[in-house]
Amino acid sequence: MIGLKEFKIRKNKQRPNFCYSYELKRNGAKFTIFTMDGGNNFLASLEKLNLNNNQYLPEYKSTFSTVQECINFFNSKQK
Repeated sequence: MIGLKEFKIRKNKQRPNFCYSYELKRNGAKFTIFTMDGGNNFLASLEKLNLNNNQYLPEYKSTFSTVQECINFFNSKQK
């Protein structure tokens, strides 16, 4: 199970309160939650390493209205 406390927050240097993302790399997967509208909508994306373990390839993407919905999405995809 993934929790929000495990994610590292990355803020945009020019608009830190409006454009930011949460990122987590774990077990060959990269989980990203991104917003460009100050937290009104979020894009959740899951990427996994390719066979050579040198590049992340997109697996799933979806939009949600809360961060918790994004985390629930990630937890459902890990089963």
